[in-house]
Amino acid sequence: MESHFTNPNRKQSDIDTIRMVESGTTMPTTFEAGFDTVDTISEKPLDPIYVNPRLFREFLVTGRVDYPVGSDEPNFFTLVDKSLQYGSYPKSTKASIKKAKKEGYYDYLTTLELGDAFDLCRKSSFHRIRDFKGARIPTCIKDSGVSTLMLEGVDKMETLENIELVPDLESLGITGTSLLSVDGIENLTKLKRLGIGPGSDRDEWIDNSAVSGGEIKDVSKIMTLTGLDRLDLGGNEISDVTGIEHLKSLTEVNLSMNKLTTMKWVSDLPLLQQLNVSHNKGITEMVIPKSPGLTKFLAKSNKITRIPPGFNDLPKLRYIEIDGNNIEKIENMDDLKFAEDVNISHNKIKNIGKIASPRLQYLILRGNEIERIENIPPTVTYLSLSANQIKKIEGLDNAKKLDILHLDNNQIEKIEGLDETRRLKTLELGDNRITEIENLGHLSELEDLQLNKNPISTIKGLDTLKKLKTVDLEKTNIDSNECKQFGESRKIKEMRC
Repeated sequence: MESHFTNPNRKQSDIDTIRMVESGTTMPTTFEAGFDTVDTISEKPLDPIYVNPRLFREFLVTGRVDYPVGSDEPNFFTLVDKSLQYGSYPKSTKASIKKAKKEGYYDYLTTLELGDAFDLCRKSSFHRIRDFKGARIPTCIKDSGVSTLMLEGVDKMETLENIELVPDLESLGITGTSLLSVDGIENLTKLKRLGIGPGSDRDEWIDNSAVSGGEIKDVSKIMTLTGLDRLDLGGNEISDVTGIEHLKSLTEVNLSMNKLTTMKWVSDLPLLQQLNVSHNKGITEMVIPKSPGLTKFLAKSNKITRIPPGFNDLPKLRYIEIDGNNIEKIENMDDLKFAEDVNISHNKIKNIGKIASPRLQYLILRGNEIERIENIPPTVTYLSLSANQIKKIEGLDNAKKLDILHLDNNQIEKIEGLDETRRLKTLELGDNRITEIENLGHLSELEDLQLNKNPISTIKGLDTLKKLKTVDLEKTNIDSNECKQFGESRKIKEMRC
């Protein structure tokens, strides 16, 4: 679709029009600049779009619009709305853009996208814009009444220019990779929730530590915002958080995927409930917050070597994720008060030390150097010991509540030691040294059985397992026809041969 700039009172080129509005030439009060639009597919004319000349002039000259929210007169944003609907822009900002730039009257590269301007300038307490393409926040936002501002997919905006125009902002979220500075944020003295990073889902931010690409390094201005209760700066280039000790109201902190080398500052945050310092690589010493309200502790993929005292003293701690470190020993976790989920995978643990919690359900220890199964809490329903050095199934007599057991990728030679695990629904024994299917007949609740990558030569011992839905016998020595016939005769939903 093409859009043509028309002037009902005088005839001149687009560039002359730009010069006119740039110089502030007075237009008659009855003047309305119209854009005649034609649908290029149907070739039918669309309704003319009328533009308030003052707003149009402001946009052409400054690349921004100070929009009087609530005005009923024909205005710039009528054009914006139509442009979004039909995917086109007026000739003065499209066909003549090169000419205008050459003359120096129009800086398109720093101009806010039309649709973003429309959304940010409307009166609303909540603004959320996906794929924000603006180079700056428009001045018109000062009249919008916004208290929550979410700009996602930012790829042009390098600074927070004009953010001081919304001093009453309470929540600010900016995702993308272009922001270099947070100067000006110190003016948002009422800010309670702040998230700046490359692209995490703000509803699940505390768990998201797999993003990268942010550019923020200096956060000293943020450390003046003493009213903050949630701070998400994951996925940036931050190495220094000096001053965070002054943010006593913080309840949630995400500093994952940065360049931190210390956690000592966490001791100064008395109200902390959720902490994520995963993927910093430079952290070697774990520091456990003293906050009695802490519920979630994530320090994955660092270089931590030891679990210090402190976990046992936290009455509300539910989730502990410290996988991907250099921890050699499970210690100081023998009296957890409330923990439900503990993940110490991919460390250098050789022995399963005592882990105790009356609520513990998920225990994940995959990818260590464990040789023997022991000290499994009786409350556990999910146990992962995959990718260790276990040779024998044992130590599960008290694990009567187990629903899911992962023992794949070990050195197990015989199926045994499962007499008390009658609730098992999933059993993974793939990639071991098992030669015979046996000792499974009592597992009447079993639905998923994984025995792939074992030197098993025939199927037997599965006749009593009436609830089987998935059986994996890939890369075994079992004849493919025998495998398929078993699956068909038992009506196994997913039979892998």
